[in-house]
Amino acid sequence: MDCTMLYIQFCRSTATTRSPGMSEDPTPTPLVTAAEISRLAQVTRATVSNWRKRHDDFPAPVGGTDSSPAYDLEAVTAWLAANERLPEANPIDGLRTAVRMVPADAVGDVLPLVLAASRLNAGELDRLRALDGAEFDLRCEELIVERAPEVPRAPGGHIQDSLGGSDLRRAVVECVRVGRIDALLSVLEYSQRDTGPARGQYPTPEPLAALLADLATANLDEPVNSGFDPACGTGALLAALRGYGVEVLAGQDLLAPQAAQTMVMLALGTDAPSDTLSSAAGDSLRADAFPTLRADVVVCNPPYGDTDWGQDELAYDERWAYGVPAAKESELAWLQHCLAHLRPGGRAVLLLPPAVAGRPSGRRIRAELVRRGAIRAVVSLPAGAAPPAHITLHAWVLERPVGELASVDPVLFVDASRDADGSPVRLSGVPETSGGRLKAQWQALHESVLGAWRAFEDRPGLARVVPAIDLLDDTVDLTPQRHVPAAAHAQNPDEIARGAQAAWASLRTLAAGLAQPSHGPDADNTAWPLATRPEPRAWRMATVGDLLRGGALALVRGASSVPRGTGDAQGGERPVLMAKDLRDGDGPSETVASVGDRMKLSTEVARGDIVISEIVHGRMNVLVAGALEEGALLGTNLIVLRPDTQRLDPHFLAGFLATPDNLGRAVSGSTIMRLDPRRLQVPLIPLTEQHRYGESFQALRQLSAAARQIAALGEDAARQLTWGLTSGALVPPTDPKGP
Repeated sequence: MDCTMLYIQFCRSTATTRSPGMSEDPTPTPLVTAAEISRLAQVTRATVSNWRKRHDDFPAPVGGTDSSPAYDLEAVTAWLAANERLPEANPIDGLRTAVRMVPADAVGDVLPLVLAASRLNAGELDRLRALDGAEFDLRCEELIVERAPEVPRAPGGHIQDSLGGSDLRRAVVECVRVGRIDALLSVLEYSQRDTGPARGQYPTPEPLAALLADLATANLDEPVNSGFDPACGTGALLAALRGYGVEVLAGQDLLAPQAAQTMVMLALGTDAPSDTLSSAAGDSLRADAFPTLRADVVVCNPPYGDTDWGQDELAYDERWAYGVPAAKESELAWLQHCLAHLRPGGRAVLLLPPAVAGRPSGRRIRAELVRRGAIRAVVSLPAGAAPPAHITLHAWVLERPVGELASVDPVLFVDASRDADGSPVRLSGVPETSGGRLKAQWQALHESVLGAWRAFEDRPGLARVVPAIDLLDDTVDLTPQRHVPAAAHAQNPDEIARGAQAAWASLRTLAAGLAQPSHGPDADNTAWPLATRPEPRAWRMATVGDLLRGGALALVRGASSVPRGTGDAQGGERPVLMAKDLRDGDGPSETVASVGDRMKLSTEVARGDIVISEIVHGRMNVLVAGALEEGALLGTNLIVLRPDTQRLDPHFLAGFLATPDNLGRAVSGSTIMRLDPRRLQVPLIPLTEQHRYGESFQALRQLSAAARQIAALGEDAARQLTWGLTSGALVPPTDPKGP
């Protein structure tokens, strides 16, 4: 039966009721609306409206309302056929229509038929297709029973008697006959997405599945013969492993239809022995279907954020070799489940949300994984690489330790979430349908991540190898952005210098007549001194937390928001410094009167204070308070670092605190970003040298203020020069005032 007849049958099953007052027919003719006619003929509704106006013989409405008339289905079909308006039969359209005619939980019952039909030759498929009515249904039932043992979900046989069951089977056979099996499985998958609980479960896009499979199989000491996915969904990751030559594959999924589809997908087009491919339905953590399996590789995109994963009943499970996961650390339970299914030396690759890398409740397990050498790499992927598309997911690469390690291997961190200038990267769309640009992006992502993994070496701006001992601090934070310097550090000092000088020269040309900065290169000297080459300058670093403990800094929080009517009344005209004021440096923009009773104001800003904003729109702003800010009250979402000026230069601190690398170290969270200023780092250098850097940073801030009048070019010059100083590629001029 072609798609047109299936659609007609569907319309009959959902026939529109005739208008009141019309004669009643014990077997009323099915009615269709203009929208349904457009779908039947595969045209727009405007085209249907045009047919009605231009063709006198187009069937007149026989029901419905004036605004939504209904037409006799058989009369419409006859008119479309007579005027050659019926589209050619498309088996996939027919399948979609047939799927709509059966209960959603019955769709999976035809999966054994998909497998059986794929094993028939062309002649056998033609003979099956030629059977009518009961003979066709009987033969399909025989094929389903024959292949049912290979599929996790045994067919109930009930769709044969339900509306459209026979049509669905016929549509399946037709799709297999014309070679549209991939599209067939996609339609069946889509129809079953809402058939069971799937909290936190997301599909794995094909290009990402290929990348994870490549990470799992590359550079292993022994051949990869077996693979396992304990949260297999419809089998995307297992299919990717098969593409890399893995022959023995197993998967388990909570949803029975998905486990069944995984098995069918793996078995299609293969002559592999039945014991090399297996799939099971069930809860992998609570009811492991493969307790004795020890695979060469494990790949997994587990459900996220599941607080009901069985912590209480599994508290003494032997899989928790690295620590019992907390209730909200279900991802670390999945991680250890994957490690438990590896042979010694085997490798697991998991796709995890970014919170797993730094959440305090998982610190002890992360520390134990690092101490025992189980973590080999953490890769930060661009937003949009997989659902949920708004966060930068992480790929964790783990290996099961072989015996007791004499020394713990370092960990590779790869940050593919930022581009060459440190800006976030975002992938949007589906590579198969979005054209060449997105495919090229995926190819570049695959090559850069895999290249970094194979080389296992520092690649400035992309990858960094960190000794395990350096990770075992109070937080054991494994977020790649905390460990991989931003891309500007990747450049050769000469390249940074040339770029900065070119930007400076262009700015001077365009900014003629604007106020010149009081410090830095002038018309007769455009060179900023280079640091020692070929390597950028390096420093011994200290965190703000260290400086706070040593008494060199004091930390003060800004105002708190309070319920209306409880705020302090402190003189209506007294200025209030807000987060939006830090970037422009034009002084406070609010007063006590203007903020009203929204804030509880208590902190007064002093000259020399370093004022830091909480994260706003993904960025952190830093300002050294001067005459304009002195005496103002501190608003909400602001932090003050008050330095001991006998030990620290405020402008020096502000310049280094504001770098993108520091932002990566000090920010936690994916959707709500929180700043921990204690994690910020600055170099330890003598006070006299701090003053030189401080004077340069002051000059660059003046430059930025002037450059706002000429927009992008001025911003670019300030950014490049700041990067040159903070990366160690440039040093301040020997004579701060110039010749």
